[in-house]
Amino acid sequence: MACLYRKSEAELAELGLDYGLRVDAFEGSAAERASLQLGDIILSLNSSPLRYLEEFVENSSQLPVGTAIPLLVERDGEQSYFTLRLEG
Repeated sequence: MACLYRKSEAELAELGLDYGLRVDAFEGSAAERASLQLGDIILSLNSSPLRYLEEFVENSSQLPVGTAIPLLVERDGEQSYFTLRLEG
């Protein structure tokens, strides 16, 4: 299972970001299969900005298992899209 947490406003500002959830531990998770890496910052899920972990849970739990959803991710100062497939 992936572990996500909200960075502090100071940490986000240091990265030039207003929001995002940091990927921490995720061995064997859907995040790993989506090619996310430790330290990535997920900025949006299905085009919805992520400021709090609850937003990730709420947005993803409304979709059926197997749905492929786009994630906008910041990695090493660059933004890229990844596809996360929801698992049951």
